[in-house]
Amino acid sequence: MRDNINETYEFNKIEECLPFNKEGIFIMKSFDYSQKDNKEHVLIPEITKVLINRHEIMAFHESVEQMYSHVDYYEMETDMIDFIKIPLWDMPFLDELAYKQLKYTRNNLQPAMAPFKIKLQEFWDEINTIQFIDENMEQLKHLCQSKLHPFVQPLQQTINESLYISQIRNKSENNNKLTMCLGITSADKLIQYYEKVETILPYVASEIKQQVSRYMDLKAAQMFVYFKVRNNEENECVSDTI
Repeated sequence: MRDNINETYEFNKIEECLPFNKEGIFIMKSFDYSQKDNKEHVLIPEITKVLINRHEIMAFHESVEQMYSHVDYYEMETDMIDFIKIPLWDMPFLDELAYKQLKYTRNNLQPAMAPFKIKLQEFWDEINTIQFIDENMEQLKHLCQSKLHPFVQPLQQTINESLYISQIRNKSENNNKLTMCLGITSADKLIQYYEKVETILPYVASEIKQQVSRYMDLKAAQMFVYFKVRNNEENECVSDTI
């Protein structure tokens, strides 16, 4: 959740450089259940809206990996999993960048982000017609590899070569980086996640499922994003795993 993310790093500066929110196709949404105004009457329509609106994408904390079974999209074992994991790219924390440096970095990354945003939307449109069930895992993984992988590798290279990002990476005292991951699951499982981390109560989850089912198949494949804080020596981006 956003509150957990902020405990670890200055999220807003990272967010400025992502292909979401700013001149982007997607708006990244997370729900902070510790806030007093996030009561049931707010969460039911808000979560429902994000699930049926393909211009919004849910953002989670990395604990989703510990709470649910998952596979990397290039692995063959697919039975009985909760989501397919696609590491997209990583970058160091940008806390030390001043406004002008951050703006320069963002402007430098946007040309590389643009084609990826388009492909990501096309990818979402395609997987949303496929049910997230065991019989379709190979098809979904093939789409991950054929539709996204060719765009992620050059994007990671652009990030690595960005002036201020490369300077931060080269500082020995900076040992951590942020990896952005894409998850593929179903609307039904996303709702279960919110229930499991006690963002919503069981009766609220049932109401959201009922609302969402009016607009889409609860088993249809959905996307979400989450962020992992990792040591620089750990490699997990797509360009490192294939």
